[in-house]
Amino acid sequence: MPSRNEELPLPVEIERTESLLRIFKALTLLVREPHAVLDLLLGAEGPESAVAALRERYDFDEDQATAVLEAQFRRATVSDRRMIEERHRELVAQIAYLRTLENPSDR
Repeated sequence: MPSRNEELPLPVEIERTESLLRIFKALTLLVREPHAVLDLLLGAEGPESAVAALRERYDFDEDQATAVLEAQFRRATVSDRRMIEERHRELVAQIAYLRTLENPSDR
């Protein structure tokens, strides 16, 4: 069951959780398509062009592209894939829960 960080104002918690969710969305793509991502990275001239290529191909924002670029490919192991996908699901549920707190009439 999702819970709330009472120390943060709700809008700040939602913003931080959504930011983290965007990163895990990108990492989920990395672990689902490691060969395609690696091919793209190997074809890039350098880090900046790799980030640009990730942004263009996958419609990532700067933070997502940087997270994928900085990820270690050991994250593509079965257990790490499960962990990343589970964390992604948890963040989706957390956002849904926080949104109900933000808009109580949606309950």
